[in-house]
Amino acid sequence: DDNTATAVWAGYKKEKWGLGGFWASIEGNYGAFGSWGRLGTSWNPANVEGFGVNAWFQLSDRAKLSFNGEWFDGAETAQGIFGIGLGPDDTVTSYNVKVNYDLNEAWDLNLGWESVDWDFDIGGDPEQSWWSVGLSRNLSDRTTFSLNYLSSDVDFKGVGSLDPAGLDVYKGGVLSSQLSFKF
Repeated sequence: DDNTATAVWAGYKKEKWGLGGFWASIEGNYGAFGSWGRLGTSWNPANVEGFGVNAWFQLSDRAKLSFNGEWFDGAETAQGIFGIGLGPDDTVTSYNVKVNYDLNEAWDLNLGWESVDWDFDIGGDPEQSWWSVGLSRNLSDRTTFSLNYLSSDVDFKGVGSLDPAGLDVYKGGVLSSQLSFKF
């Protein structure tokens, strides 16, 4: 019962820009293998229905700007086993902006910002945001090394914290490196 998901995507792209969108309805007991996205800290969200848009623009030969926005409401079905705690009067909005800049043939710079706002009919309204900066180096046509920093500012405002100690605010950063090989 309440274990289906329906989604429709459409998009259009040209050489210098692209535009797309989707509509999705994921019932509260839907729990399939794989990954179908996330809303803030909630991976593979269920018990939601809504839509999203995305657009990208090639600003120059070296710079690309991307935008993604998603607007979801709690589904009319029961929360279920896998569903996030959204009621039919609750909403969540997510915005993501990225800029990729090719410094030269070998080096790329990436900047990003993401904001997710939860609006619950009853209780606090959690706010989640992240920003990132990354530098990657093409070592060959099949090998890339990247260095990235991600900073988070998450405030559950008393709703939905999974920490047994009851902490609601998570702020900090992560520095990571990655070596990628294509086969």
